[in-house]
Parts: sequence; C-alpha cells; structure tokens
Amino acid sequence: MTVRNSTLVRRSEARRLAMAHYEPGNQARSLKYVWRHFAEPQLGIGYRTFLRYIR
Repeated sequence: MTVRNSTLVRRSEARRLAMAHYEPGNQARSLKYVWRHFAEPQLGIGYRTFLRYIR
C-alpha cells in the first residue's frame, strides 16, 4: 500500500506548523493549542491524526 501525495503534503504541513508554533514546557503553546488554532482549520485533521503526522 502506498502513501498518496496529498497525505505526504498534509504530513509535511503538520510538521511545519508544529515546528513553528510549539514551545516545549509552555502550556500556552502546547501541541493541542497548535492543532486547535492552526492545524485543524488549515488541514481539517483530527488531533490523533495530527499527533501521528508529527511523530
């Protein structure tokens, strides 16, 4: 089974958002914050999918 190009684009975009906005140790800039304010509106993916993409 191959990974589609659209999935690869969403994964790279999710990683870019996490690297740009996530701050370890800062609860105000947690992964859930990044997902809620940036990833969900732009990519339309769920929280578990977001976590799977950035790992």
